[in-house]
Amino acid sequence: MINITNITNFSFNHINQFEKIQNFDHKLINKDFNIKSEEVSPSQSIGIISFLGERKARKILESEIKTHFAENGLNNIEEIEPQIKLWLKLKVSKERYKHSLSAQKTAQKIAAYVGYDEAKAGLAALIHDNAKKISDDDLKKIVKKEDLEIYSEEKEKPERLHSPVGAFFAESKLGITDKDVLNAIRFHTIGRKNMTLIEKIVFLADKTEPYFRKDGLDDKVFEVLKKNGDIDKALDCLN
Repeated sequence: MINITNITNFSFNHINQFEKIQNFDHKLINKDFNIKSEEVSPSQSIGIISFLGERKARKILESEIKTHFAENGLNNIEEIEPQIKLWLKLKVSKERYKHSLSAQKTAQKIAAYVGYDEAKAGLAALIHDNAKKISDDDLKKIVKKEDLEIYSEEKEKPERLHSPVGAFFAESKLGITDKDVLNAIRFHTIGRKNMTLIEKIVFLADKTEPYFRKDGLDDKVFEVLKKNGDIDKALDCLN
């Protein structure tokens, strides 16, 4: 365990040196998407949070993640993934975090069937619900302050505003500028006409991942994809 002498300048590049964070995601979800029952609160699984406090930890993580994307674009996503997961873990509920991990794995699997970049699809699916914990009133305030474009379906149900706000956070807080990823987050709730392939992947993964959806719908989706790799036919499984 590192002896922290300067918390202010602490870098999460050292994240793997902390005993309590090693393989933290593996405690939550196995290769078959079966969530295990271990407690996963930040104070239990990530000892460094007790030193920094969640707000300061998020700021440090956001700075490091931004730097990574500025220097690497979407290359080497796996190098920054532990920090992204920790950032997400501090922003959403335990159940939402598990859903996000499952959605990531599902999106990567779908991407493999349809010939899309698995890391890119997985990134969008991982953080698609990063604004889900924010109240409807606060979502409205953020939309108004940042002048975000919203649609009638979102005005009718303000909880859907977590999609545009989540895309805004992905860009403003994490430094993700790739429009494909941002739009996949933006439209994962309401969809839109002529969705791109990654938008379809994330939309489908969100609706079928097996942690929240326990009726085996994902199996039906993968049966379709296994036959012909047609994601539009896979989307029909949702009807």
